[in-house]
Amino acid sequence: DISRRRAALCRIQQLASSTQTSQAMLSQAWDVLGLELLKMMGDAVERCRDMAMRALLAFLDRVTAVAHLLPVAIPCLLHRLGGEPPEEPSEEVRLLLVLVLSRLVALVPKHIREYMDGVQAIVTSALQDVNPAVRKETCQVLVMLCKVQKERMKAIVRHEETRLGPEPRYRYGDLILALKPSLKHKHASVRTSAVWALGALLLTGEKNLEVIEDL
Repeated sequence: DISRRRAALCRIQQLASSTQTSQAMLSQAWDVLGLELLKMMGDAVERCRDMAMRALLAFLDRVTAVAHLLPVAIPCLLHRLGGEPPEEPSEEVRLLLVLVLSRLVALVPKHIREYMDGVQAIVTSALQDVNPAVRKETCQVLVMLCKVQKERMKAIVRHEETRLGPEPRYRYGDLILALKPSLKHKHASVRTSAVWALGALLLTGEKNLEVIEDL
């Protein structure tokens, strides 16, 4: 059964990546296989999860009709990446999952606004990942979100009790807090990516001085 799944996933990836596949055939295959590949995030076999995400990314490089995936994709990504520790044990597969999120944000920037709470939770967890590549790609997702969903990034997500009473806390502020550890990461490339993401977040809102005063 595992060998059959792997063989099928190999054929699907070849179909999606091949320049010989016509756009009509690609679209037909995508309509049938898109959601099925997403569901394989939870496959019991790591190799199958890896191959399924690579096949999904191959499709996402060539198709544009992806908005219908979001109601399934965001909860699935949150389930695999959002825990402590994350449900997905493989560092390589976690990187592929963040790449899937990145492609979705790039392809349907307006549609992603309805899923910002889930996206924030995914990004917050991914920024703590032990895999430097996951952190770097997540920083790129943050930069994109600041460009395409600036108003949602400025949204008040909660209120916090202070000596002066309840104070609003903004999405971009919480994301700055999540980003801070990456600014001191041992890898220079992670620190560089984090600085770019911090700059994008700082330009998003005005009430951010208190979350960066210890930098």
